[in-house]
Amino acid sequence: MNITSLADAEIGQNADLDLVKECLGALTDRELQVVEKRHPAVGKRTTLFWIGVGLGVTGERVRQIYVKSARKVRRGYAAEMRYRRENGR
Repeated sequence: MNITSLADAEIGQNADLDLVKECLGALTDRELQVVEKRHPAVGKRTTLFWIGVGLGVTGERVRQIYVKSARKVRRGYAAEMRYRRENGR
């Protein structure tokens, strides 16, 4: 999986990649599949339609899963950064 792409797209260029990997660990298998196909390590991004075909859902449902996944990663990252600031880490 291309962690850097997700970090750039959802959190910012200065993201702590280890923390992003940890946040990705909170995703369900289905959410992780969607993120991996939208941000591949090698090759082209897969469209929502084709991800949906593979999962047996619509492209719109894939978009919803992706948005939920991105929100989980962003919130987990923000919470950890807040914790680190408050505790001097």
